[in-house]
Amino acid sequence: MSKINITNTNVEADGNVKISYNATFTDNSYISGHTFISVDEYEDLTTKQLRRKIAEVMIENVGAGL
Repeated sequence: MSKINITNTNVEADGNVKISYNATFTDNSYISGHTFISVDEYEDLTTKQLRRKIAEVMIENVGAGL
């Protein structure tokens, strides 16, 4: 991945934060989506750590289907 852009964050009624993102790759392809984490975890993360968390979740979910 070249870059993960966080496009929006929303606190949900269930106590999670919905994080919308798009991730671009060196060949200009991209993936966009959402991930959810608890408010407590979200508040403890820096932006860099949040991007790393998104990448981990994306790889875990996409990789599980291969």
